[in-house]
Amino acid sequence: MTAPPDVLAALKIIQDYFGIHPVLHDFCVGEATMFALNWNGSIDRSDNGVGAWGAHTANKEIMGASLPEGVLIATCGFSGTWGQNKDRIGRFLGDNKVQVAVTKDGKTVICDIVDAGPARHTHNCLDLTWLPAHQLGTNGKSVVSYSVINGVTQAKMEIKGWDFENGVEIDQPGVA
Repeated sequence: MTAPPDVLAALKIIQDYFGIHPVLHDFCVGEATMFALNWNGSIDRSDNGVGAWGAHTANKEIMGASLPEGVLIATCGFSGTWGQNKDRIGRFLGDNKVQVAVTKDGKTVICDIVDAGPARHTHNCLDLTWLPAHQLGTNGKSVVSYSVINGVTQAKMEIKGWDFENGVEIDQPGVA
């Protein structure tokens, strides 16, 4: 959801006046959808059921999330195309035990990042596997917030690659 232009302009005036310029975006709010399995447990025919790094996502027991490719690349501190970064991101996520804390209606679940998506054209900020979607009661699509957590340091990571004003993934070449 995009804030009205007059609200954004007023916020900028206030920030400039007080010298307040938020830099760190450590959470994101937006639409979350499901992948690998549908809400009723049937196979999602648009997904192969295997995550970017080999996780078997088409089962009801995996606590998994998927972030857009551009968000994964930028948040992990890389640049370039998905093809150039897929393996490096997988290693980074594993080495740093990176997880996603997803919250809906005051309830939070912790998920491993098991895939890349949703696609930029959907404007969704996150995909969930069957189990966390059901634990949060999303009915397959719902507004949630999420934070990316470095499991080694237990610190929230800055989320990059997302246009927070317009609620969309930032467009970059070589990223779906």
